[in-house]
Amino acid sequence: MAYVGSLALILIVTAVAGHLSVRMGLPAVIGQLLSGIVLGPAVLGWVSATSFIKDFAELGVIILMFMAGLGGTCNY
Repeated sequence: MAYVGSLALILIVTAVAGHLSVRMGLPAVIGQLLSGIVLGPAVLGWVSATSFIKDFAELGVIILMFMAGLGGTCNY
């Protein structure tokens, strides 16, 4: 159950941070990356680096690189 809570926290905070980042005139990914730094063990430590979180982080990096490779053709 802790995994679901961690994922829910990450998804909610990154969605809000991405939205606020866009409202400030920055790309959404900037807010999402900053929220990951703040939530992770570097600042607040609310989300610990378990193998489950590491696996999803790898998947997130793959998706991020794919979307960056698409360039401006994707509206996210």
